[in-house]
Amino acid sequence: LHDAQALFGKLQHASFVVAQGRKRLGSLRAFVASMSSSGAWSRHRASKQVFKDLQWWATALSRASLRRSFADDDEFDATYVACDASTSFGVGVFIDGAELSLPVHPGWATQDRDIAWLEAVAVEVALEVAAAKGISDCRLRINTDNTSVFFSERSGFSRNSAIMEVLARIRDLEAQYNIEVVPVLVPSAHNLADAPSRGYRHASPQLGRPKLHPALRKYFG
Repeated sequence: LHDAQALFGKLQHASFVVAQGRKRLGSLRAFVASMSSSGAWSRHRASKQVFKDLQWWATALSRASLRRSFADDDEFDATYVACDASTSFGVGVFIDGAELSLPVHPGWATQDRDIAWLEAVAVEVALEVAAAKGISDCRLRINTDNTSVFFSERSGFSRNSAIMEVLARIRDLEAQYNIEVVPVLVPSAHNLADAPSRGYRHASPQLGRPKLHPALRKYFG
């Protein structure tokens, strides 16, 4: 426990320089929390995701050119991206005036999959669609009206294991396209993805359906 806590603390400090690493601390944080009721010197086996994230950190920290400039911290890609979800229909995405409505199959809400999971999936789908449109190498704002997903995406951590799986896939997409997702919390009334998440289609252009991760395909029509 002490070793894991010490490592977590060091990586938290390192994340001020390696900003992308903040979201790579969620699995280690969960591992530390899982040991809190055990003896301080008991041995534990970390999950594959913890090892995967630590390998990412090892690679990031070994770069000879490692440094960070704070001069461009307020610069973002200009694309407007919003996402939302509803239990009555599924997932909605809105990108620069175009919409996507993705219905979810009945029976999806099992094994820790709830509305917060569906909202997290909406972020994943929005990122998939944005990347398919050619967006890469940038910081990208994604608007959401779900408080739980906002904080989970920002920290890379959730107590819900199903949501942690979604966050891990989002980390992989960020790495693949060199995108840093920056969640933005907006009121539901101002979320332009609200209507498509309920299956309501406007005269707006339609976004192409993304190639969903295999873990998601069985849930969406």
